[in-house]
Amino acid sequence: MEDNLIYHDWEFLEDGRSIVPISVGMVTEAGDEYYAVNADMPWLRVCGHPWLRNHVVPHLPLAGEVGPDRMPVLDLLHPSVKTARQIRQEVRGFILSHPRPKLWGWYSDFDQVALAWLYGPMISLPQGMPMRTSDVQQEIDRLQVPDKELPQQDPDGLHDALSDVRHIRVLHRFLRQLEQQRVQQRQNLSYQMARAAEARMDLQTTRMLALLVSRLDNRVEISDADLAAVDSDRLVTYRQSQLDQASPLVIEYRPKEVQT
Repeated sequence: MEDNLIYHDWEFLEDGRSIVPISVGMVTEAGDEYYAVNADMPWLRVCGHPWLRNHVVPHLPLAGEVGPDRMPVLDLLHPSVKTARQIRQEVRGFILSHPRPKLWGWYSDFDQVALAWLYGPMISLPQGMPMRTSDVQQEIDRLQVPDKELPQQDPDGLHDALSDVRHIRVLHRFLRQLEQQRVQQRQNLSYQMARAAEARMDLQTTRMLALLVSRLDNRVEISDADLAAVDSDRLVTYRQSQLDQASPLVIEYRPKEVQT
């Protein structure tokens, strides 16, 4: 477990000229959490933004009942509602309490900007504060994982900064575990092929092994049934430069010499 990973998610009002934080959620790899709502946000502008009014405002701590014809009122007495100055100090303390912190988000370009703009110009970013956020979506694209195979977030929590950031951590953990499984599959297949190296070549087995390698190179999952279909008593001479996903698999075929 990497103790310096910190996931963050921001809800914000942006107009092409500025980004004003509405709420922020953060969670560490170990499970420590931080959540705050900006008491200094331009509340009327936020509520006048149709998308924010419908998707973000309902998750904020509100005072009194909210109806379609009634202006929501932010509960300024709620412990999560804090001034921008207080949020700046607490976010700085939360992140920098971890040595060499690494930030992660989901579609995180604007989240990094929202974080940085808490402190003003780039040169005002606190010393040690990360200047970039790694993006879980890039990992999804790199590993070529279909959306339907990803863990799904409870729709009731969408656009709640704390609920969103918890799910980002779930996604990242899932992707890291998936990559480890794929590496292990490559190693298992390598062992299977090595065992076949001294056996007599069989065309059907050769084709099966080549198919498995091709599927791995295209990041298609290999099942136990696929591996069981390979007869390890057949010949394939196998060579691979490195056992990692970036290294291509190379197979050389030659029949075992028949002794007379």
